[in-house]
Amino acid sequence: CSRLLEYAMSTGNQGGDGVARAGSRLIFVDVMKGVSIVAVVVTHGLPPFFDSHISDLLSFAVPCFLFSSGFLFRPKKPQKHLEVLKKRLQRILLPYLVASCWAWVFRWFAGHTITVSICLDDLISGEAFGPYYYVIVITCLTFFVPLLSSVPGALQWLALGLGIAAQIQGAWLHRSIFWEIRSPQHWWGFFLSGWLGASPCIQKWTSLGASRALPWLCIAALVASFGALMLLERNYLLQVLWKHVVPFCGMVLIDDRQEETVLNLLRWLSSQSFTIYLYHRHFQFLLEAAMPATLAFHAGQLDTLFGLLRLLGRLAVLTVFGMAGSCAVASFGPKLLGDVWAELLLGCKSLAPPEQSQRSEVELQGRQTMAKAGASATPDK
Repeated sequence: CSRLLEYAMSTGNQGGDGVARAGSRLIFVDVMKGVSIVAVVVTHGLPPFFDSHISDLLSFAVPCFLFSSGFLFRPKKPQKHLEVLKKRLQRILLPYLVASCWAWVFRWFAGHTITVSICLDDLISGEAFGPYYYVIVITCLTFFVPLLSSVPGALQWLALGLGIAAQIQGAWLHRSIFWEIRSPQHWWGFFLSGWLGASPCIQKWTSLGASRALPWLCIAALVASFGALMLLERNYLLQVLWKHVVPFCGMVLIDDRQEETVLNLLRWLSSQSFTIYLYHRHFQFLLEAAMPATLAFHAGQLDTLFGLLRLLGRLAVLTVFGMAGSCAVASFGPKLLGDVWAELLLGCKSLAPPEQSQRSEVELQGRQTMAKAGASATPDK
């Protein structure tokens, strides 16, 4: 959009694809993933199967992750798909296996029965801890990338339409919630939205300000969908609309004019989001097992002010405990295992500040220039 173009012209901190960047990182991806991982932890602090306007509001989190993955997975140049597929699956599945093993240990200590067949079922269905369904979905979509790369653009847009239609039909086909959230059919529309959002035509349209009204249209869409979600009777179609509006508007509206401290925090949360996702439920589970009576809650308690305050207190405690514990894993994992093993086993990623990476690059270029100058000044023997 026009604001991104103005920023690029003033600082040169924009990539050739027209997206605001900090070094080699995409600003809107970091912001969306950082906010979304917090929303995920908050959602899992709610009582199980607690359907409310709160859960509807926070439902943008997984679509934002899938939108970001689709945006990042779209190749900018020809690549060896098998090698890329192998690296991506390794980064997803090995940390998932390690986190699942820890989940079984926690459940065993809490008195749950753990057998080989249960472990196999959990791995296949992402049920070691319920939120692991995302691993199943993103793994399926990762296999889908080589095929999608070879499909003409028009068919990609058709696939997006089919993906949205598949989500809408969920309003009439009432399947088991267990399989509904694990079905790639339910999620591929968000992944394809990000994939097509990274296409040259869309990036050119947004970055060159083809429509100066675009940011205002996005703001209006956000306000309208939020208002409808909060004020109208709960509706599946409104949820689908909200889940699509938030990531697209995030891509258009977010740039790096936020406070640097906030950006650095969101950048760190973005880079460690997979580790936080894998381990936050471990710490919430520990707290729930240690304080079952205190944290117990049922929907009927919302009828009183005390019940509402109790729900908010439960939510705050589990959110803080889940975030603190998983962030500790992401922080201390590389120190204990080293960067390579921490990324391989825990999903942690080392994150150098953009200004540091840019400074290192400038210093390297300076040393190379000085070396060339010294070599040219040395007399031949």
